[in-house]
Amino acid sequence: ITYLKSLAYRQKSKNLNGEIVDLVALARFYHRTNNPQVALSQIEKAKERLNDAKGDITKRPDIILQEGWIQVELGKFAQAEENFSLARKSYEAIDSRAGQAMSLCGLSVVNQRKGKLKEALPYIEESIKLVESLLTQIINNKFRLTFSSGIQPYYEIYINLLMRLHEVFPNE
Repeated sequence: ITYLKSLAYRQKSKNLNGEIVDLVALARFYHRTNNPQVALSQIEKAKERLNDAKGDITKRPDIILQEGWIQVELGKFAQAEENFSLARKSYEAIDSRAGQAMSLCGLSVVNQRKGKLKEALPYIEESIKLVESLLTQIINNKFRLTFSSGIQPYYEIYINLLMRLHEVFPNE
C-alpha cells in the first residue's frame, strides 16, 4: 500500500527514477505474495519507464534481477538464467558484491530447478563466499547480526542442494 502511494506521488511529480524504484519494489512484493503475473506486469512497467527515461537496462540490474526471480516462479528457466547472467555482469560492472551474490544464487536455483544439480553447486558456493566476505567487513555488531539474518536463505539453498546431491549421488 505504501509503495502504491509513493508511486502515485512520484508519477504526479514526474520522478521517473523514483517510479522505477517503486515499481521494482511492488514487483518484489507481488512476487513474495505469490502473484507472479502481477509482479511481472510491474517489471514491464518499470522497463517502460526506464525506456521513457532513455535509460540503459544494464545500468538497472535490480530490474533484471527481480525479473529473473519472477521467471523462475513462472517456470521460464531459460529467460531467468539469461536475466541472472546479465544482472551478474551488470553488478560486476558497478562492483556490487551483494548484487553479484543474488545473481549467482539465482543461477544456482535455476540450475536446480532444471535438474542440473552439479552445475548449481559452484554458483551457490561463490554466492556464499561473496556474502561472507561482506559480512567480515561489517564492524558494528548490531548491523552484522541484521545482515547475518538476511543471508540465511543462501545457506538454506546451499543445504537443500547438498541434500539433493546426496540423494541423487550418494557415493560421491
